Amino acid sequence: MYGNMSLFFPLNRRTSALLLVGAVLLSVSVVLFLWHASNELAGDYRAVNHSYAIVGELETLMGHVTDGETGERGFLITGTERYLEPYFVFINRIDGDFRDLKALAGDDPLLQEKINTLGSLLAERRAQLRSSIDARRARDFDESREEPALSSGKNVHDNIRQIVGAMVAHERAIIAQRDADVAAASDLTQRAMIAIAIGMASLAIALAFSGWRNRKESDNAAMALQAG
Repeated sequence: MYGNMSLFFPLNRRTSALLLVGAVLLSVSVVLFLWHASNELAGDYRAVNHSYAIVGELETLMGHVTDGETGERGFLITGTERYLEPYFVFINRIDGDFRDLKALAGDDPLLQEKINTLGSLLAERRAQLRSSIDARRARDFDESREEPALSSGKNVHDNIRQIVGAMVAHERAIIAQRDADVAAASDLTQRAMIAIAIGMASLAIALAFSGWRNRKESDNAAMALQAG
């Protein structure tokens, strides 16, 4: 009888030890999973915020380009210097806008290629606006309308708008993809946490039952020793 008990108790202790190891491994897995999921979500949020920053900078830049054209048109029609205020906003802000945009683009080859083209177009547009404004200062409206810079300016302006639009579309596509990734990761995390909670509860129950059974058998063994 005592020999059978000596075989049974180590088996119970071994089962408890295995359950405890399982609980530790599951806990470590939970920590690693949460760490990985948090890093993935943080990366997605950083990418979304970065794309929003680029879109905002592009919209600001395009607004200042439009200011330049608005000031030019107002001055060409009226010949009044105060109508050039939007043009001076363009002159004072566009270089900073371009530097900020280039810094935000980083090493993205697609954005860098478009930014280089955009830089050339902005320089050309600046020269066109200055040329047409100088022509209007020297001549009346009817004569200045024949200025070559005025006739070619629309094409350059449209090209700038097209490039800015393509860059905005590129960043909005990234935002949409990252938002989808965040939603999928959140759903996966929720499902995983439910499964982990069930696993932890099952292990807790198994450990409690194993502990209770060990105590029960210990009590039975003690009673048998007393009876013997």
